[in-house]
Amino acid sequence: MANKTKKFENISLEKEVKDITIEEKKDNQSDLSTVFVDEKNQEKVNCKEPVDKDFSAPKTENKRKKSKRKNAQNGDIQDEQTNTSVDEEFEKAIKPKKKKITWKKRLLNLGAITMLGVITGSGLGVWYSKTVLSTRDYSEWTLEKIETLKDDINDIFVDVLGQELTGSEQKDWVTLAKSKGLTPLDLTASQNVNLALHNITLAKSYNIVGSGLVKTIANQTVYGTHKFDGKTYESVAMSVGTFAKLAHKFTMDVGAGAVNYIDAIPKNDKEADWEKGTKSQIKTDDCIEFAGGLPSTIQPYIISKQTVLEESSVTIEPITDENGKVNYKFTVDLDPITSVLYYIRQMKMISKLGSFPEFNDVKQTFIIDENWHLVQIDILEHYSQIAVGVKASCEGTLTTTFDVQY
Repeated sequence: MANKTKKFENISLEKEVKDITIEEKKDNQSDLSTVFVDEKNQEKVNCKEPVDKDFSAPKTENKRKKSKRKNAQNGDIQDEQTNTSVDEEFEKAIKPKKKKITWKKRLLNLGAITMLGVITGSGLGVWYSKTVLSTRDYSEWTLEKIETLKDDINDIFVDVLGQELTGSEQKDWVTLAKSKGLTPLDLTASQNVNLALHNITLAKSYNIVGSGLVKTIANQTVYGTHKFDGKTYESVAMSVGTFAKLAHKFTMDVGAGAVNYIDAIPKNDKEADWEKGTKSQIKTDDCIEFAGGLPSTIQPYIISKQTVLEESSVTIEPITDENGKVNYKFTVDLDPITSVLYYIRQMKMISKLGSFPEFNDVKQTFIIDENWHLVQIDILEHYSQIAVGVKASCEGTLTTTFDVQY
């Protein structure tokens, strides 16, 4: 009985399988009889032949073709819109989001920047003052040591005349030199300078005028006079420019131990209101330290064997004066340190500088007559000085003419 039941179940299963198979075949045949349109020939084609492939492909391909035709009809508007929306989404994705900065954070940032500026500025200020604004050290050059750089006039007399001269003989040394047939051509440039300067100390009176120009950031005109009437020495130094207008006047009687000093404001580049100026009195030693010399000092530079770097040969000037006297010309290049140790004091005083200027070179050209009387001095010099927090390069020129009565 059990065996009959199993056979009956098997027969039923086989019948169900056959029915399912028949249904699948009918479905496939209905699918195969689907009509397709040939796009090239515009004809209907029946696909009745059995095909052992996935029949979902033709349906998918048909959908793609319809989509292409639709896009063509719409002028690719859909593609452009799609691309635009994609680009916009991409830009949004890569564009960094702005962070909101609070006032508290801004104040902290400002404070940090300010502190950095203070620290950096302080460091640069120290570096600038120690390097760019550094000046030459002249502290070792006391007035006593500077005096040792000068040539002794007695030694020059011995070298030139071959003999020592007493006080009275020194006043008439030119006559002695001419009696020996000597002219400025027979002497060195430095010997001629010192003998000509010595002669001015023997003069009865004189009026010496110098004028020039300092070329720098803002040009300055310079003007100075030296006068002597037989009783009183007077010297005036003025500097007028955009940033500075200064005038100084020194007077000293012969044999006096003090110098009268006036600090005034210029009216123009050659005149000042001395009556309204500040007046004081200075001891002679203090005046040399303060102003680089006394009112009787004509040449603030030191010209000697120790300070002359190079000197030209002495030549005769082709032009003679009204009296037919022959003039002689020569040039000396001076040491930019040792030759200006008095002069830097004068410059610091005149320009009211905080430190001494630094010289690079000094050239002086002299014209003297046959009697060793000074006619003219032309000066060309280059130096640097600190003014209004800047180390400025300067070129100074000065021409001094002499009117001396012996």
